[in-house]
Amino acid sequence: MKKQRMLKVESNIKQPDPKIIQRSVEGDAKAFEVIVKQLQEYAFALAFRILLSTEDAQDAVQDSFIKVWNKLDSYKHKHLFTTWLYRIIVNTCLDKLKLNKQQIEYGFSDVEVSEDMEQSLINRDLARQIKLLSNSLPQKQRLAFVLIDLQCLSLSEAVYVLKLTKGQVKSNLYYARKTIRETLLKKEEGRSAYVV
Repeated sequence: MKKQRMLKVESNIKQPDPKIIQRSVEGDAKAFEVIVKQLQEYAFALAFRILLSTEDAQDAVQDSFIKVWNKLDSYKHKHLFTTWLYRIIVNTCLDKLKLNKQQIEYGFSDVEVSEDMEQSLINRDLARQIKLLSNSLPQKQRLAFVLIDLQCLSLSEAVYVLKLTKGQVKSNLYYARKTIRETLLKKEEGRSAYVV
């Protein structure tokens, strides 16, 4: 007898209780509200990192949860609920980007403040630079970088969300990291030249 292989996916995000998911699928709005409350911060963080606008991210999250509610009966339990949700959020954000061809305003959250204020300012500046640089990457590279390096999704989760092969995600992530690293090094070398 062959064992059926299940897609093994790991996630740092606490998954909703399967009973709550099932009650939501059956139309229990109160159960779905529990899911929304549990996952709205994660959903917003992902949408914001793609759209780089608080208002657009809030709209995308609201639209995504409406889509989730309407598509709950199509949720397949072979994937984590959060992975399925992330796929919907990414698609919603991409649709929003297509509609908003205008320049997006940048608003960045603060980096965790360390006891050493100087180091904190350096960390905040570096985080801001990385987010700005990630915005200029080609779309697939940017999404791979955001999902894996900023949202901490596993490779298999990113494969599912982006509908790409494992090799394509790895390749896009490699080039995204390489571009960001090289750009940061060039900026640092430029600063060093002025100091000398």
